[in-house]
Amino acid sequence: MHPGFDDVWEWLGFGEKDSPNETIRKVNLNVLTLVEELLLKEQPTYLVVVGRKASHLITDYTTRIEEKGFMSCFYRLYRVSQYVQMKPPIQIPTKHPVILVVDTVHTGEELSIVLADLYARKIKVKKIFCYLRNEEGIENLVAAKLVDKENVVGLFSSSSEEEYLEEYDKLQTFFRSQLEPMDPDLCFNSYNVNKVLSPNELKAILQSVLKDMFGQRITIKRFCDRGLASNIKELYGSIGNNRKLREITRGLLREDSDCDVSCASIRLKMDQKKVDTSFVIIVRTESDFNLKKVEANICLKDLERCCMARTGYKKRKELEVKRLVCPACIDLLISDSILNELSPILIKGFEKGGLECKLTRTYRPIKL
Repeated sequence: MHPGFDDVWEWLGFGEKDSPNETIRKVNLNVLTLVEELLLKEQPTYLVVVGRKASHLITDYTTRIEEKGFMSCFYRLYRVSQYVQMKPPIQIPTKHPVILVVDTVHTGEELSIVLADLYARKIKVKKIFCYLRNEEGIENLVAAKLVDKENVVGLFSSSSEEEYLEEYDKLQTFFRSQLEPMDPDLCFNSYNVNKVLSPNELKAILQSVLKDMFGQRITIKRFCDRGLASNIKELYGSIGNNRKLREITRGLLREDSDCDVSCASIRLKMDQKKVDTSFVIIVRTESDFNLKKVEANICLKDLERCCMARTGYKKRKELEVKRLVCPACIDLLISDSILNELSPILIKGFEKGGLECKLTRTYRPIKL
């Protein structure tokens, strides 16, 4: 949150008379139009979904897209080193036309890296679909001879930065209104409770459960929620580098790995329904990982669980890629371990209060 703002709605530039729910409803309908009236009218082919926001944009329509015969993969760009990753790492036939989905095209800088990489793989890009396209960014891509203008299809177009930001902020309210996190690289668990809970009720149960697990009181706070859908609330807290966190970390890493986990943040998004409550718990860690041995390919005790063991890269880029992939690898495994251990304790915590809590989904970015 930007310093000085305690209201998401104000922070995004909306006024008192603007309705979050109405804005989100309109964006939902627009996304439906993008998928049904534009994307699915194309001949089924490989669908390359570029970036976490694009993935989140069409997540509700994934099944529908697959039923139409599209084969899709998630494409992630690590901009620090221009290292790219496809998940799953599918083998697209050479010169086979693919369709790209992005959330927006702004300056075209990021998309230019993506296109250059795909062309280097001899992958032909047939069309690019997006929610919002900025004409200046499209012109940049055309000038670089990376796209033909008519092949970039956007639901909305902007001819100025002001127009772009106005529509872009509406899109952000849509992303924030979703229960599941926008970032597909995060670990989370989804739950359902047989009661309409208030944020304070959920906060009390979670604080008690975390104290049992980590042996210390962990304060959970309410995140400002205006600007979200009216039924979505957020809570957050931070777990310091205590004994339990160090124990979890040591159990995962090689002895010659040097990793300092400063804290783990825990975030909840809850959906207050008419008869029950659904919520997700997201865990992220902040860690410093130093490579003691450059020649060591893995950071974890279990080689098969290390991202480096299943990531393609050029040998001369090994150290550069490792500095990106291994810290992410460690964070994923620690988050996974915390969520796995927390889940049965959490369910018992609800049982003590006479409530039924069920684990409805376990999401991990890769098979851990």
